[in-house]
Amino acid sequence: MPSIEIVSIGALNVPELPKFDGFAYIAEPGVISHRGLFQDVLDKENGIIVHLANKEYEGDEEGGWFAGALMEWGENLSENDPVVFEQHRFQDVIVLLRRMIESSSRNEVIFLTDYQFGPKKRVINNKEISISEFIDFHQQRRLIYNSLYRIKETPSNKSKPPGAYDACDLRRYV
Repeated sequence: MPSIEIVSIGALNVPELPKFDGFAYIAEPGVISHRGLFQDVLDKENGIIVHLANKEYEGDEEGGWFAGALMEWGENLSENDPVVFEQHRFQDVIVLLRRMIESSSRNEVIFLTDYQFGPKKRVINNKEISISEFIDFHQQRRLIYNSLYRIKETPSNKSKPPGAYDACDLRRYV
């Protein structure tokens, strides 16, 4: 089952995050992944990490944290299947990404996936993309497992009050 983690680069404190209907999460200081695929990259950063998981793991911070129930799976699974969230869960993921960007001193997050049945080689995408580009990649099925993405927003987005993005209309992205 896949692991999905989001790191708020340079954040000093765990931000105030809502409880989401579509998934559970653990937010903690430091950037220690539950899996080791990208730990060498994370070791060069500081901040807050959020581990996403199936809703049934909520409240069980000691158990295995997997996010397979958040995903839309194809009929014939292969290691090259794209990362595709179920749509109602994806909207919550975007809210979480925006909250994590708001808490970042660099206006930047790392989004990473680790899936034991995914591609054999990891991919580190060092080119920064915006939230809009991330949404486009998702909708175009261009996000891949065992990949790390750097998402950065402009300073003008940082000036919005916390939670200002929660009411955004994501229908234009579906």
